[in-house]
Amino acid sequence: MRVPVHEAALPRLVKRLVRQCAVASATICVAMSTLRAQAWDAPSTLDLVLRAITRRNAQISDSTLAGYQSRAMGRLLFLAQLGDTAATQPRVVKADQIAVDVFWKAPSFSKQMIVGLRDTLLLPGDIGYYQDRYGIVQSNFPNLIRLGEGRDVRDVPHPLAPNARALYEYALRDSLTITLPDRRIDVYEVAVRPRDPKAARVVGSLYLDRGTADIVRMSLTFTDAAILDRRIERLSVVLENALIEGRFWLPRRQELEVARAGTWLDLPVRGIIRGSWQICCYQLNLPVDQTLFSGPAIARAPLSRRQSFEWPEPLAEVLPSDIATVTEEDVAKVQAMAQTLVSRAALARARNTAVSGRSLSDFAHSNRVEGLALGIGTSNQWGGGRWSSSARVRYGFSDEEWKGRAEVAVQVHGLGVSLFAEQDFRDVGDVSEGSSLRNSLAAQEYGSDYTDPYSVKAFGGGLQTTALGFRWKLDGAYVVQRALAVNATPARGAFEPTVAAWPMEGSQLDLSASREMSIAGGELRVEGSLRRADLRVSSGFSDSTLDDSRFGRAVAKARFSRERPTNVLRLAAVGALAGATGNDPLPAQALVYLGGPVSGPGYNYHAFRARRAVGLHAEYGVSIPFPAVPLGRYGRSPSSARLLPFAHMVAIGAAAPESQHAAGWYPALGVAFEFFFDLLRVETARGLHDGRWTFSFDLSEGFRAVF
Repeated sequence: MRVPVHEAALPRLVKRLVRQCAVASATICVAMSTLRAQAWDAPSTLDLVLRAITRRNAQISDSTLAGYQSRAMGRLLFLAQLGDTAATQPRVVKADQIAVDVFWKAPSFSKQMIVGLRDTLLLPGDIGYYQDRYGIVQSNFPNLIRLGEGRDVRDVPHPLAPNARALYEYALRDSLTITLPDRRIDVYEVAVRPRDPKAARVVGSLYLDRGTADIVRMSLTFTDAAILDRRIERLSVVLENALIEGRFWLPRRQELEVARAGTWLDLPVRGIIRGSWQICCYQLNLPVDQTLFSGPAIARAPLSRRQSFEWPEPLAEVLPSDIATVTEEDVAKVQAMAQTLVSRAALARARNTAVSGRSLSDFAHSNRVEGLALGIGTSNQWGGGRWSSSARVRYGFSDEEWKGRAEVAVQVHGLGVSLFAEQDFRDVGDVSEGSSLRNSLAAQEYGSDYTDPYSVKAFGGGLQTTALGFRWKLDGAYVVQRALAVNATPARGAFEPTVAAWPMEGSQLDLSASREMSIAGGELRVEGSLRRADLRVSSGFSDSTLDDSRFGRAVAKARFSRERPTNVLRLAAVGALAGATGNDPLPAQALVYLGGPVSGPGYNYHAFRARRAVGLHAEYGVSIPFPAVPLGRYGRSPSSARLLPFAHMVAIGAAAPESQHAAGWYPALGVAFEFFFDLLRVETARGLHDGRWTFSFDLSEGFRAVF
């Protein structure tokens, strides 16, 4: 697998970095004294902003600061986010550590020399960055802001430029008191937004010294019109300064994040660049040779000097403590705050009509019902991103049937409202037993299909929102459900019959909730769903004498993962409960199904069928030596792999007649091996209670979402 290349194709970034170097070895205590937010452009706020503009312009010609030299230690991370971006954490593709000597000379000469540069490639990719990613922002940006060599943002007016008050509105939000060993500094937070939300402007907060109106900190994002690269979904910058020698506010910490997606192909894949800098070791008013400032503003020292640079820690310590690291909190707050200052439409990155798919399998896959199936989808946004529509269609060459779904949605004050119609398949399993890529190959060649679909026609609507830290979704629909037949013929072997779903129709209500959070140094994802169905059984159905079936169904899932460069801990739990609220027996499509490489290793596929079931999984992996594979200009594969012993437990109650096992506990032990950038996973397991040896070869879990 090749992860997209050069920065002009995917990115985003940021997180913490090297220790604070000496500027303020001072301990900073921040005491928040909340101020009642004033109206926009209140006279006192405009007076503060005017003082800040005047002060900023005066600093440019301040004769007491002739120049300075400092050291910046930075980190650039390139990450890929695969699958549902609301549910999956990004994976580090490449990590660069950078050491830069920074020079500045009045009035506006700047030079940055890269004296140390090393990287580690964690996924295959030919990744390059814009040159200004390798340096810091000096002087809190010039009057016209540029990022990404002017390809991301170009000539956007600074919120404290001489003419800024005609372009921006300001409001006082908070007051902060910053305590240093030798002084207390009172800071105002001033929100800034454009007078014209459709213009190319910044949105964010300025933190100004209450006494001098110097810039202490800036947290900025940009309006849709300001971002030139249409692939960029969000772009955020945090600049923080330190008081040097009690007189000059100079750069101390900086964070940048750029997240991109495709423009013509809408797949659940995002490229992210995160940049983080710590600046220290200032030396003021040293004589500097003017010739130093010739040539590019950011240059590289000779290779021999860069290779001989002495790094303060091993490269492994430069990586995030959690490989699937979440967005830097400071940067995440920028986007959240910006949406409270301007309309969502001013920030929304609306997408034109694009080819879309939930994964690559939406375009091509194979199974026992459809045989080879080819499909295509489209998506579109309009109305400043508030309105969206999507449609997809698929044709199976063995069942000779068309399937598809169409949906239109609108965002209203944080509430998503949608209408949809579909004719498609749904699987009875609550857990996917592997990637669609592996399943398609196994089904086509060996008659091994780890899906159990039934047909669903539905028309209805949905609501989506975020509350209490959870993402909520409520769907109501009129549904028609039918069993499916085996139509395809594999190259070898034969397919098992499909699940004997009851033919039913009626109303169905589904409520789901999910949340991701950082805990104990790792990432925890929890999700749950409730279903209430009131369905009529089709007349003439021989397997039941019931005219209708009213039932409820509940599923809860939790997954904890903590990954390090040298080890990984994963814990997963799936609890499912299906119970009739009035009628018995329960329709086949409402039972709980477990068994297979993910939900029941060591046991047959969907060998457990019951009203109630629980699955538990725990694995711990360690790095072991493994041969590195040269990949040409894309680098080399890691010289290590992961060995992951695991234990699994399935417990079922009230087993269905179709179940291969009675109610009880079914443990299993196994070992997995992940290699080649943790992309591939081989595992074997043994069921300890009426089980067997099983073997599985697939993509690792983090890559299955898009394959």
